[in-house]
This record gives sequence, structure tokens and C-alpha cells, in this order.
Amino acid sequence: MVLPELDVMEELIFKIINLTEQAFKKRDVDAAYEIEPLEEVVDNMGAALRKYFDKF
Repeated sequence: MVLPELDVMEELIFKIINLTEQAFKKRDVDAAYEIEPLEEVVDNMGAALRKYFDKF
């Protein structure tokens, strides 16, 4: 159950890093607007994984 979720989180984090770099270097406002919703998804997934592991 956990490994696919970690893969998704990893992909999202890399996307956030790339968008952050793009937004900063190119002053790309559209890229900057994409970052926050992705961070929310990562935060929610992290919270769900913590709940899952707290069961053990």
C-alpha cells in the first residue's frame, strides 16, 4: 500500500522543486501559482501516511 503513495509523493516533490526553480529563474507567475496546490496534496498525503504508520 505505501510504496505507490511514496512514489507519487516523490514525483510531486520533484515537480514542486522544478516549478519553484522555473518560477524563480524565469519569473514565471503561472509556475508559481501551481506550487501551492501541489504542496497541499503532498501535505495531505504525508498526514495520511503518518496515520497509517501510527497504527503499528
